[in-house]
Amino acid sequence: MCGINKREKGTQMLILPDWLREQNTALLIVVLLLILWLWLLVRRREEEATTPSRPSPMSADELGRFVFMAARSRDLSRYRGLFINGSEARDILKELAGSYLEHRSYTVLKDSLAVLSEQLPDKAVYDGLGEQKGRMLTIRIRDASGASQILKIGTVTQIGSIWRLLEPASVR
Repeated sequence: MCGINKREKGTQMLILPDWLREQNTALLIVVLLLILWLWLLVRRREEEATTPSRPSPMSADELGRFVFMAARSRDLSRYRGLFINGSEARDILKELAGSYLEHRSYTVLKDSLAVLSEQLPDKAVYDGLGEQKGRMLTIRIRDASGASQILKIGTVTQIGSIWRLLEPASVR
């Protein structure tokens, strides 16, 4: 019957191919399905673990360090995460939030990060904050020879205890 067994059991009719009726084959399929399920579970957890969380700098110095690391690695998503987001802009800037967010577009931040990254000499290290003038954040870096340089980062604000960037310096 083409390798398919029909067998009546009471009122039930079982239709199984011959290869599936063997106990070893059925056990192998169950084991393979369990392995597939575990692989999917582990993969999902790894994806959740690698999802970058938004940094929450608790001081201007920590914000400067995060900006330096983002510029050093040219990591735009990390850099964008240091700026206020839409809900924070709405809370701080009220009715000006819409125009602020339009002005601070993806391309503006991309260009700003490129300008900042180009200003970093090879093998530069973060050396702390520069002179604070109002809300402008500046950082001090040292190059390989030990010479210091001050870089303008942008304007900052504090949201609760978290420090965020408002506007990149290259835009001003």
